[in-house]
Amino acid sequence: MLNDEQHAPWSHEVALRTVEAAAGQRGPLLPTLLALQARFGYVDGRAVPLVAKALNLSRADVYGVLTFYPDLRSDTSGGGAGAGLPGRGLPVRWRSRPG
Repeated sequence: MLNDEQHAPWSHEVALRTVEAAAGQRGPLLPTLLALQARFGYVDGRAVPLVAKALNLSRADVYGVLTFYPDLRSDTSGGGAGAGLPGRGLPVRWRSRPG
């Protein structure tokens, strides 16, 4: 079933089938993430471990690509890549070393 924007609602099973279908391509990470986005309208954070396992990559590698490319969305609000993933947008506080 597709929603108003012609995207399927998130489903673990559909995501797994989508990942498996795209995983056989050459250089499969970006095409796999794009396939997930085409299916759901965004790349859900729950897909990161699925993609990592299927492609034998670390979750950090998948997350890095997902947040690097501005065309990839990780939430439905259009907030940009990584907006819906944990740890994204948290302020970094640098401490100077005691002198």
